[in-house]
Amino acid sequence: MNENNLIQKELAELNSRLAETGREQVFSVPAGYFENLAEGVLRRIKALEAANASDEIGSLSPVLKALKG
Repeated sequence: MNENNLIQKELAELNSRLAETGREQVFSVPAGYFENLAEGVLRRIKALEAANASDEIGSLSPVLKALKG
């Protein structure tokens, strides 16, 4: 008997409602999240080190920096 079955059996013996729950995955992340995570973290670190607001915007979004307002 594997560990999951032992846990399920123990929960059932305790009359726990947890024994009735399914095993479906309830959490998810957007597609490509981990592929872009490192780049996003580095971009935010560079923004924290920016000398002024313009540099901060430029490191977070080059498209926004290119806009002239």
